[in-house]
Amino acid sequence: MYSFPTIQFQMLYMLNLFATIYIGLVQPKKFWLMNYIELFNEGIFQLGTIHIILFTDYIASQELQYTCGFFMASVLAFLILFNILFVLWFGANDIFLLGKKYFRIVKRYFDPEYMKKSRELIELEDLSGNLPEVYKPFNALQIDVDEFQSLELEDIEEEKSEDV
Repeated sequence: MYSFPTIQFQMLYMLNLFATIYIGLVQPKKFWLMNYIELFNEGIFQLGTIHIILFTDYIASQELQYTCGFFMASVLAFLILFNILFVLWFGANDIFLLGKKYFRIVKRYFDPEYMKKSRELIELEDLSGNLPEVYKPFNALQIDVDEFQSLELEDIEEEKSEDV
């Protein structure tokens, strides 16, 4: 393969292309934004792969190759900055959530009534929205929590008695 640089370039470009197709179709990451970031990274790598051909003997001007090198370096710097911003964003979000969790733990230690569920009626907003009139009777505006839990317990007891 050393004596065939054109085939090397084509194989490298095909590898990037197939990786992009795989990520676009399969979406291997669980979080949708991570798939889009991965697609963006693959697109930038494809752009960098295309730039490789500019550093061969196809372009005779050394100054043009030098300018293309600066462009390629600036595109890769943009890619690094883009990825660092997302790393900082996700890291700050995780630190915020950890702080919120431990704040609640400490607050609950000193105030045992903090964030306890009340057994009063839970007021819900009208969730019908643009639903047809047929569905509107099923939209509950008030739910008694104790009654709801007792109904669930009765259903579980009925299922156990049916199984026996």
